[in-house]
Amino acid sequence: MTDLRSYDDYTYAHSVNVAVLCCVIGMGMGMSERDLNYLVTAALLHDLGKLAIPKEILNKPGRLTPDEYQLMKTHSTRSYQLLSKRWNISAHIKQTVLLHHENVDGSGYPQGLMGDEQSLSVRIVHVADVYDALTSERVYKKAYSHEEAVQMICNGECGTFNPLLLECLCEIQDPIKKELQEAAYRSEMSDPERKNKKFEHYDNSQKKFFGAVTQAIEKEYGTAGEELSRMKTEEEK
Repeated sequence: MTDLRSYDDYTYAHSVNVAVLCCVIGMGMGMSERDLNYLVTAALLHDLGKLAIPKEILNKPGRLTPDEYQLMKTHSTRSYQLLSKRWNISAHIKQTVLLHHENVDGSGYPQGLMGDEQSLSVRIVHVADVYDALTSERVYKKAYSHEEAVQMICNGECGTFNPLLLECLCEIQDPIKKELQEAAYRSEMSDPERKNKKFEHYDNSQKKFFGAVTQAIEKEYGTAGEELSRMKTEEEK
């Protein structure tokens, strides 16, 4: 995570946001602490592979070319490779990272799995990932409002999602909306500061749980820099 923050502020902040949203959704669905731990860890690490994507593609103002888009789509597989080759991480976490762009109708990537072939964690990270991407401002688009993002997700405009998760999202959308309204002043801050303000509006139990998971990841898994360098060397051979 330290490497990711140094490489691209947005991707780091996005990963943190997705982890927080996953924690809220998981708690709303009554997940156990063990399953929440797996879920939040996977959410934090889901875009680690973007360390291998050139910054000019990650932050391109215009539409990606077909070749650039195909390269961008490799990030989930690269994330999986980074995790599987160096760290002793649960297979469940690795699979969630690998499959977080799968759609329930089989139209996603990298494996084109149907909904019944996906774990609950995969489905939760997917919807949280899309929600934060929609409500975040990027160089190539303005941020959608909470209402617009939820409507787009429910209409299937950004992929297809598990109906149970959509129901859960609707049930917790009021606290999410309240958090966004209370943090409106973030738009005047630098991007990392603005994104990290999301922590301030979650209750103490959530902040303590998420903080413990973050510390455990940093302590146990360390940095991805060496493994990334090794992967790049292998690709150049």
